[in-house]
Amino acid sequence: MSKSKSDDERSKFMMIAEGLTSVLKSSLGTTSATSSSSSSSNNNNVSPPLASDGEDVVHSFFSSATLQNQDLWKTIVMIVGIWTIFRTLASILWQIAIGILPTLWFYLYQTCPSRESFEGRKELKRVLRGYHLSEDHPEKPKGYMESIMAKASASLMAETAFAVTGMDIIFTSYQGACLLVEMKVPSTTSKFYWIGIAGSWRYLYSRPLSNDTTTTK
Repeated sequence: MSKSKSDDERSKFMMIAEGLTSVLKSSLGTTSATSSSSSSSNNNNVSPPLASDGEDVVHSFFSSATLQNQDLWKTIVMIVGIWTIFRTLASILWQIAIGILPTLWFYLYQTCPSRESFEGRKELKRVLRGYHLSEDHPEKPKGYMESIMAKASASLMAETAFAVTGMDIIFTSYQGACLLVEMKVPSTTSKFYWIGIAGSWRYLYSRPLSNDTTTTK
């Protein structure tokens, strides 16, 4: 009697356990199905845009990097080209200078006027009468009478300067190719400069004397 009662209780417990197990399995199956469907729907809805955005970012990055490299290479090629042209021109000019300069120096050396050929009074008179001025210069004598008066005035000033205060003439030679003449005339309070080159004397300019200038006759 007791044995049959224990068998009945065991069978009831087994039935209850199987029922609970089936209920749990069904609930878990429904939850997993729901989560898988929601995850799949989320994947379908979200993943493609993220993948597309990533591709766009990568493409944009490499495109900009390629453009920057192209600009850099263009700049490098331009610099190299300019430097090559500069070196070529410098080499050509140097070869021309090597060939021309000795010939030019020899010509100037042969035609450089001597110191004795410089006539200080004559050159000063020409400067004082405006011989070196251009034709449209306002101080250039116009007409025959003005020219005569300018010559007379220049001769008087030059002779007076040489007789009263004298002059100081300094010659400077530049490798025998030309001579620079500096004439100090205290009565005119000026320095006058000429250059002797290619067989003649050419007036350059004048400037005021400094206060500490000394002169000799």
